[in-house]
Amino acid sequence: MTSDARRLGLVPRTVWLALAAALAAQIVWRTAQPPSAPAARELPPAPPPALLELASFGEGPAAARLAMLYLQAYDYGGTNITPYARLDYSRLIGWLEAILALDPRSEYPLFAAARIYAEVPDPARSRLALDFVYRQFVADPDRRWPWLAHAALIAKHRLKDLPLAR
Repeated sequence: MTSDARRLGLVPRTVWLALAAALAAQIVWRTAQPPSAPAARELPPAPPPALLELASFGEGPAAARLAMLYLQAYDYGGTNITPYARLDYSRLIGWLEAILALDPRSEYPLFAAARIYAEVPDPARSRLALDFVYRQFVADPDRRWPWLAHAALIAKHRLKDLPLAR
């Protein structure tokens, strides 16, 4: 077995100097440029579940997870400066419904609705997320009851809305 690896000492000095000069030029170039702010983008409408199913090549659960990652990229931590509290919640709910249609056994969209999107400081948006959790609970109560229980706690303690909690 032969090795094509060569010692670094065999590299000519001019190559090392050119590499160092290129690195220094790159550092100077980047520090001279003003920092660019990330562009705010609006959450696009959710594609129809049939289109997502077609694009997933029969791998609904995997596509659902990727779609959830895409959806959660709309916050301060990603390339977008639109925080969760300013998202269009009707579009957000459309995405969550499409993701659940891809993988009905997944609990991640319900977790996100109850633990992330319903806990924003905007009561109207929070109610939309809680309503989504309730509607999805009705579709599969045996599996989705923990998220409804959490939604009831948010309605009671954060929103101070006992009728909604019931």
